[in-house]
Amino acid sequence: MQSSLYRFIVTLTVVSATAVLPLAIAPAASSAPSGAAVGAATPMEPRRATVVHRVSPLNRSSVLKDRYRVTLVRRGSCWTSSFVHPELYRCFRGNFIQDPCWRERGRSQPTVVCLLRPWSHEVTRLRLTRRLPDTASGRGRVWGMTMPGGVNCLFVQGASGFVHGHHISYFCRKRWVLLDAPNRGRVWHIRTARRVHGEYGLRGRRPLSHAWIPRAP
Repeated sequence: MQSSLYRFIVTLTVVSATAVLPLAIAPAASSAPSGAAVGAATPMEPRRATVVHRVSPLNRSSVLKDRYRVTLVRRGSCWTSSFVHPELYRCFRGNFIQDPCWRERGRSQPTVVCLLRPWSHEVTRLRLTRRLPDTASGRGRVWGMTMPGGVNCLFVQGASGFVHGHHISYFCRKRWVLLDAPNRGRVWHIRTARRVHGEYGLRGRRPLSHAWIPRAP
């Protein structure tokens, strides 16, 4: 009788432990989203901060930096302030507009160097045929932005349009556009749209990995 009672207690203990075990591990299993791979980032994980670049092809002495190279030399003239920084220049090279452009120092002939894209290291040098105009003072606007995945976007300097009442401010690669102005913080965000079958559709706010702002001398 005693041995039978002992076997019953042991059996009951094993069954009870097996029944309780899933309840003990359930909270850990439910903390990951359904279908998530082990070790994958969760929505609560913070994104990397947006990297802000202050761009100028010239050093403090207004001489071209070593990492930039001149790929084209032409005659040209500048007639007003840049659209992306009031202390820089907007210039003509033949029928082509160059904006922004920086005034070089220490050369035998007055020149400016111009960048078409903020992430590029190739500049055009213009030999000026006229005196430079007066410029205003102020801060530069955001000239370019990069979305995660490497999609670069450039500020629209001419007429653009609207998507559902939101102004197209930046044209991007892969049929993307950025709308209105970015929300700045540790991680910048901006409203986006993408063209599908010839029409733009809103795609919500998205983070920005890089922002590019021109720097005046």
